[in-house]
Amino acid sequence: MNKKIIALVLAFALVFSSFTAAFADTAISADAQAAKDLGMLVGSGSGVTPEYLNETPTRLQAAIMFLRLKGLEQTALAFTGTDNFADAGEMSWVAGRNILAYLKANPQLGFIGVGNNIFSADDKIDSASYYKVMLEALGYKQGTDFEWSGIIAFAASKNLVKVANDTSFIVGDIATATIEALKAAVKGDTKTLAAQLVETGVITAAAATAAGVYTPAPAVLAVESVKALNLKETVIAFNKIVDEDSAEDASNYMLNDENIAGKVELNADKKSVTITWTTALDNQTEYDLTISDILDAADAELAEVTVTFLANDVTLPVAKSISLIGPNKFEILFSEPIAVEGDVTVADADFDYEVADITVDGNVVTVELSDDELEAGVYSVEITNFADYAALKGLKKTISLTYAKDTTAPVATIKEATQTKVVVEFNKPVYNGKAADAQALTADFFYHTYTSQYMLTQQITTKSSHYTSQKKLLKQQLSV
Repeated sequence: MNKKIIALVLAFALVFSSFTAAFADTAISADAQAAKDLGMLVGSGSGVTPEYLNETPTRLQAAIMFLRLKGLEQTALAFTGTDNFADAGEMSWVAGRNILAYLKANPQLGFIGVGNNIFSADDKIDSASYYKVMLEALGYKQGTDFEWSGIIAFAASKNLVKVANDTSFIVGDIATATIEALKAAVKGDTKTLAAQLVETGVITAAAATAAGVYTPAPAVLAVESVKALNLKETVIAFNKIVDEDSAEDASNYMLNDENIAGKVELNADKKSVTITWTTALDNQTEYDLTISDILDAADAELAEVTVTFLANDVTLPVAKSISLIGPNKFEILFSEPIAVEGDVTVADADFDYEVADITVDGNVVTVELSDDELEAGVYSVEITNFADYAALKGLKKTISLTYAKDTTAPVATIKEATQTKVVVEFNKPVYNGKAADAQALTADFFYHTYTSQYMLTQQITTKSSHYTSQKKLLKQQLSV
């Protein structure tokens, strides 16, 4: 649509703030409220009131609102051109004459007068004139699609009818006719005028939706980005929540036209997945990742897409935190997966403690001490020489570990229950048996009272611990 016409629609819908008001906004019509919310009616004094809605705008007032919408009001007010409409001298308002001269100098803005170089600034707008503007905003042209004498009938054929017979056209009618037009389809398309104004940025989708003149089209599932966090982890971000099963199906991803080797996990936001590669990517290398057959929450399928991304790891691995997972074990969480095992020393104010074993699993390093159980206290853990898959070695870091015996009983809550699965969540790591001989939980610790079905399988994941420096949430998952 011609941008001048779009602007003209809103210009006639906006009314110069020269009217007084005496009533509250609460009594205005739904159309007036919608037009107000869209910024098409502005009011003055007390705002958009019943008295305000009973006034009628002039051609000059509509022109001023048009200039405001285009961001040209101040330019027009300061315009010094001398060529003007023949009736401009009748105006006592000097700035008003400047505005007319600016419109005269810029006929592309659409205000070319009523003929014979006359602008008729004080003329009122009637329903036929306003519906003509609405029809042109929808893409229809006088002389091609309709004639002046048939405006009202043609407007009715486009569902512009509500104020056609009003003999005194007022601001409230402007609101009604504008809302009608915003809901009407533009010429040769099923798209509404409101949708077109949203696309051109004249009004926002949020405002148009709230006003009831626009329904956003459902977003098509798409890939927003593919980013290598490091050489072992790549995150794919989607624009919508995706189906877990399809998103975690490794066969739906191909790297350089080959099936990927790695694990795909849906992230907590449900809109992204992380691929942990079996073999690290090559640093500073571009890869093509093809993604297909992913479904959104409504089972709409992603169109196959290939995204080129760069594997570029120039960041040193960092030890972020430590968590106790047993009477003589703790975990170190790194910022990225670790490729080269480093060194860990543990000491308090009096002794150094021997490290019996270090196990690396992705970005988690588990450290087991030779002592069966440490005393409560504060320990210094020094971490050195751990390297990532880019052969970047982390800086030495020392973290304090407060070791305290936890005597509170674990608390379990049911987080999810379906016909095939129950998710039990504990507020801390749990295990079976005493601390010195901790064993994983078994199905014997869980039962249900629904006798029509038997336990078919049990899949229980847990970590042994009776001592903890912080409470960690673990999920125990059963299939029944």
